[in-house]
Amino acid sequence: MDIYSKTSASLGRKWFITSTELAFITLAALIMFGSLEPVVAGWFGWPVADHVVARRVVLIMFNLVTLARFSLMMFVFLKREVHVAELISVPVAFFLYLLVFPVLALPAQGPLDLWDGLGIALFLIGGALNTIGEAQRYAFKRDPMSKGRLFTGGLFAWSQHVNYLGDVLWVAGYAFVAHQIWGGLIPLVLLSFFVFSGIPALDKHLAEHYGEQYTDYAAKTKKLVPFVW
Repeated sequence: MDIYSKTSASLGRKWFITSTELAFITLAALIMFGSLEPVVAGWFGWPVADHVVARRVVLIMFNLVTLARFSLMMFVFLKREVHVAELISVPVAFFLYLLVFPVLALPAQGPLDLWDGLGIALFLIGGALNTIGEAQRYAFKRDPMSKGRLFTGGLFAWSQHVNYLGDVLWVAGYAFVAHQIWGGLIPLVLLSFFVFSGIPALDKHLAEHYGEQYTDYAAKTKKLVPFVW
């Protein structure tokens, strides 16, 4: 299934995905700061916080930044059709990021520590790689002189899929701030998806669409991590 070939505004589908994000963010806020905390904490036998936990403030800020970045990507940068399968896969992913991570963080009620600092750094770096890379590619494609040409500049000069690298990093940032070892499985699953499914599918599309341009680019540019792979 090639989801990259067809262009479409897909506004209805984009608004559906955005509405699910807003629902998850609202639920996360009610769980971390509102009336749902005793309910959810009770399911797992976790204590209810008697103060505003700074870690939860960080996570709600992560959620809002993620919503803003993803909305920019969908409504401005993304020109291809949103495939019907993505109406399931994308909300499931955001359920994990926007809601599961905040739930996992409930028992971690101490002050911010070095793990949180690392998580914040990863979140910021990953988000910057993703959004800046997408913005650079968007600006390139808007230029009429770029028609039929593969974008190989900017951050994409260092990694063929630098936006995917950014995704893995910012999701890992959530995992570190959540302070739950099980949360580490989420960025690992995301990385595995990119390595075994997302990247091969996109590489196939690029090879078919750009031919020798992509062959030359792939020969000198790492797939995901600069200087590594």
